[in-house]
Order: sequence, then C-alpha cells, then structure tokens
Amino acid sequence: MKKFQAYMTVVALGMLLMACKTSEQAAQQGSADDLQALTELLEGKQYKIEVEAVIPQHTAASLQVTNKLLLPGTVNTAGRIDTRGQGHYLEMRQDSVAMRLPFIGEVRQTRGDLYSSGQQGVKVNDVYTDYKLKADTKRKRMTVTFVAEEAGEAYDVTMTVFPSKRALIMLASTHRNFISYQGRLVALE
Repeated sequence: MKKFQAYMTVVALGMLLMACKTSEQAAQQGSADDLQALTELLEGKQYKIEVEAVIPQHTAASLQVTNKLLLPGTVNTAGRIDTRGQGHYLEMRQDSVAMRLPFIGEVRQTRGDLYSSGQQGVKVNDVYTDYKLKADTKRKRMTVTFVAEEAGEAYDVTMTVFPSKRALIMLASTHRNFISYQGRLVALE
C-alpha cells in the first residue's frame, strides 16, 4: 500500500510539473499568427516598450550599496527593481530611437557632462544604426538588435519580444556596466 501511495505521489507530481511547463510555454509562445503580427509590428518600427523592472548586473561594491541603502522596506531586491509607473521607456519611430531608462550599476568611464548636467540614467534621442530583426519560430519570439549613440557613449541594444507583448531589453554600453530591463510592448499610432 505504501509503495502504491508513493507511486501515485510521484505520478501526480510529474503531471503537475508537466502541466505547469505546458501552460508557461503557451503563455510565452502564443500562436503562429501572433508571431506574424508581432513581426509586422517590429518591422514597422513604430512601437514603444514601457519598462516595468530593472535587472542590474552588480559588482560586489554596487550590490552592497543597493542592499543597504536603497532597498530596505521595499518589495524590490538588488536583482530586480520594480519601476512601473515611473515613465521609463524605449521608443522606436521609423529611423530614430528615444530611450529614457534608469541606470543602476557602475559607470566605468564618465563623460564630462554626465554628473555636472544632473543627467541620471540612459537618455538617448537620436538615429540608430544596424537595426536587425530575427524570428525564432521554434521558441516563438523575436530578437531585435541595433546600436544607438548619445554624446560619445554607444549602446548595443538587444531586445527579445514575445507574442504576449512581454519584452526583455539588454543594454551594453561603452561607459557603463551591462543592464537589463523587463517591459511591455505597445504599438504607436
């Protein structure tokens, strides 16, 4: 009897894990029609990603500062900071990009005006180069890459976007540590 109960427990757990994986995949992937609609939206270059969370890549020093000074009493962690409602975004308009993104991490090289101007975060409003769009039909997602520059600082941007309109922005800068953002894709008029 005990062997039978143990066997049924293992079977039930296995079914539960498969069901969770299947529903997670369905939520992320969507249908082929959804992927085609997403492709058309991204090819049109008239969209905005509203940032909901920052995922900083910390060094030991920045991790200590973040945990001790910035996060006590909040639901945030040093690995994921909620920024919903704060107006952070990445916006594509045909041949230009506008980015207003928070930056949490270490700056490796400063521009002369970075701190004197009071500028915080990543602010870009300029044309971009090397816009590439790649479909991953197996994983049902799109990858967008491009390069943007502002005041001598270059940003290599990689975005992964799902048919559910969830997006991950990965930003590599010539002057700062790597950082990621999570958000939601919105079509612009």
